[in-house]
Amino acid sequence: MTRSTDLSIVRVIDRGYRAGRTGFMGAPGTHRWEIKARAPGTASVAFTYARPWEHKPPTETHFVQINVSRR
Repeated sequence: MTRSTDLSIVRVIDRGYRAGRTGFMGAPGTHRWEIKARAPGTASVAFTYARPWEHKPPTETHFVQINVSRR
């Protein structure tokens, strides 16, 4: 699997990137996302690590499985 599935169940909100405190280009930083439930079910969200200007497959892909149930 290389893509997200059932995204109608959740909403993924990009909360942005914060650069590390070193000030050096390419230094590690933190990227935040918020995931909100929209409907009961199961979704898989793919987060990829890639340079947007390069047209090649991502260096890394991380999947998060989300199970939403009714209260």
